[in-house]
This record gives sequence, structure tokens and C-alpha cells, in this order.
Amino acid sequence: MHIKIKSFQAIVCAAIFCSSPAFAQSNQPPESVSALIACKLIADSAERLECYDTAVGKFELAQTDGEILTITREEVQKAKKESFGFSLPTISNLGKLFDSDEDAAQKSQPDDKVKQTFTIERVDEFGRKKTRFYFTNGQVWDQTDSTSVHVPKVKSGKPNTLVIKKAAMGSFLARVNGNGRSIRVKRNR
Repeated sequence: MHIKIKSFQAIVCAAIFCSSPAFAQSNQPPESVSALIACKLIADSAERLECYDTAVGKFELAQTDGEILTITREEVQKAKKESFGFSLPTISNLGKLFDSDEDAAQKSQPDDKVKQTFTIERVDEFGRKKTRFYFTNGQVWDQTDSTSVHVPKVKSGKPNTLVIKKAAMGSFLARVNGNGRSIRVKRNR
């Protein structure tokens, strides 16, 4: 029983994200989680179990009220990928929860935070000969410069792609099929 409680405690603590900005900045767990963690310090088994029962009840209530949210690493990674091109501070805070030594080693190499490839569903021209890119994942990106863009006709069933990478000062550069001249783009939706 004691091992199950410790495992539950570890899972809860590892998978918690509190929606309050204060938690994101201070990395201090909310009171309902602190109470759960404090139970492990009680020496008497019966008192410790009673403490856990009470603390878990408070934790469930906080979760039901929306004070605490739980989220998996996979959900964080999916949110980061889907938010590429948008400035969402809560996404970067989510990533801090799951940083580890393994993650630190991977950060030194290019990844989906720096560059992503999107499959082009269609393109439209808007404004003064600027191109709007619609992707199969539902994202829409707009060209912001006046560089001429050529998107070839789809041949042999191989769709066109747009490779977008982060550039200086929060801007983004893109190349059709990863080739040719870069254009400046920004995410529309």
C-alpha cells in the first residue's frame, strides 16, 4: 500500500501543471499538491494513510474546480508543435516542467522548435503579389515580403512542402520544398 501511494505521489507531481501564472513563475506547487507531498513525512502508517486520503480529496477537488490541470509530456510536445509560429508564453512554461538531462542534450541540435516542414494543401495570392499558404494540418501562413514565390504543380503524387525556420527577432523564413530563395512569413492561424 505504501509503495502504491508513493508511486501515485510521483505521478501526480510529475504530471501537474497549474494554470496560475504565479506557479509558472515560481515553480512552487499549489497548496493541494504540497499537502499531498507533506504526507510522506508522517511516520505512523495509519496517520500517513489518513493524510493521503484527505490530501487526495483536496487534490481531486482542485482538479475538478480547474485550479490544477494535469498534462502529459506527449500533450506538451503536441501543443508546442501546433503552436509553432505563435508566441504563447504558457507553452514555454509547460516545456520547463519536463526538461531533463536528456532534453538538454537534444536542445543543442536543430529540432521542431527551430524548423518545421508543412505539407501545402493550397496557396492563394493576396495583397500585392504575396502568397498565403494553407497546410494540411489546418495552419495558414502569410508571406510578409515581396519576394517572388513559385510553388510547382504537384507531380507524381508528391505534395509540395514549405520548410519554415525561426529567424532573428521572432521572424520566420520559409523555402518551398526546402529549395530556392527564402521568403519571410508569419503565421496567420
